[in-house]
Amino acid sequence: MATARSALTGQAAGALAAIHTIDPATINGLPPADPLGDPLPFLDALGEVRPALELGVRWLEAHRPPGGPRVTVHGDYRFGNFLVGPDGLRGVLDWELAHTGDPAEDIGWLCAPAWRFGGSGEVGGFGELPELLHAYAAPVARPWRPSACTGGRSTPR
Repeated sequence: MATARSALTGQAAGALAAIHTIDPATINGLPPADPLGDPLPFLDALGEVRPALELGVRWLEAHRPPGGPRVTVHGDYRFGNFLVGPDGLRGVLDWELAHTGDPAEDIGWLCAPAWRFGGSGEVGGFGELPELLHAYAAPVARPWRPSACTGGRSTPR
């Protein structure tokens, strides 16, 4: 598994870059998603007052960052949805949350601490963010704003 671990960050980045090059218009029924607009109807449907959550969502709406490109987004891109073999990434599973959105969403899921499964790497518990971003940008020769996935910091914490 050492071979798989050493290759996984670059492979995950390459697969994600490929996913993000799929024209959303070519996929019938691919819904648009707005991660900041979708929570309010859900909170209203709970039938309970959740002021802290509503305040947080409303703050995010008022301070929405500039939008990025709209691409095909996996929606749950994380290590738990990777099929990995001895040579590394073999497939990406669980596409039910796919939608049109900002590519930063998928990178954010992959880097979320909750999905590191005890690993020390900031990318899925197995890799480092600079390697991921470099490998992600390479196939399509597009620069990536690190601030899109580090909360505006120049380096991740």
